[in-house]
Amino acid sequence: SRNMPKYVLQSNWYYGPTMEQDPDLCRETDLYMEAGEWLTSLLVGRKIKSSSFACFKSCYDIQEGYPSDEYFAALLPDHPEFVQEMHKLTELPVMRIGQRAGTLTPEYAEKLGLCPGTFVGVPSGDAYASIAGMSATASGDMIMMLGTSSSDLMNSNRFANVSGVDAVIRDGILPDMVTYEAGQYATGDMLG
Repeated sequence: SRNMPKYVLQSNWYYGPTMEQDPDLCRETDLYMEAGEWLTSLLVGRKIKSSSFACFKSCYDIQEGYPSDEYFAALLPDHPEFVQEMHKLTELPVMRIGQRAGTLTPEYAEKLGLCPGTFVGVPSGDAYASIAGMSATASGDMIMMLGTSSSDLMNSNRFANVSGVDAVIRDGILPDMVTYEAGQYATGDMLG
């Protein structure tokens, strides 16, 4: 689709590296989840998928959904089973940042010393959460987040595919905002 964002696929995304390095592991995997999604799922007692991770790590688009099977097939033409593996990403509905993922289960309320029924939000990636933490919430605001990865993130009220940008994400961080991401991955490993 003309409105589907374009991506520069990175080694820390769900796609590619694991399939190329260990296709058997991919076939044995029941569900792909980021750690934040897994922890939130434990806290609320059901599996969830975050728009932050789905958009930035799985090429999901709020308006268009996941890319087509043809798109996935073109990523790794030597691994036709890759298309079926990517269907594991689409098993759960995507919840948007800012939504309530659920409420704290009695078990985790007791472990954490909180009230059962406490609201639990949809998780976000660390770099993406820093946008709100730095109050960079207006169109044109840009931050550079340094950590295990270096992420350059800019908000806009306009959608456009931009050459050299890793991802163009609608509603992946802020409601009704497009975020452009570029950066250098594995920064911590390179500097360590």
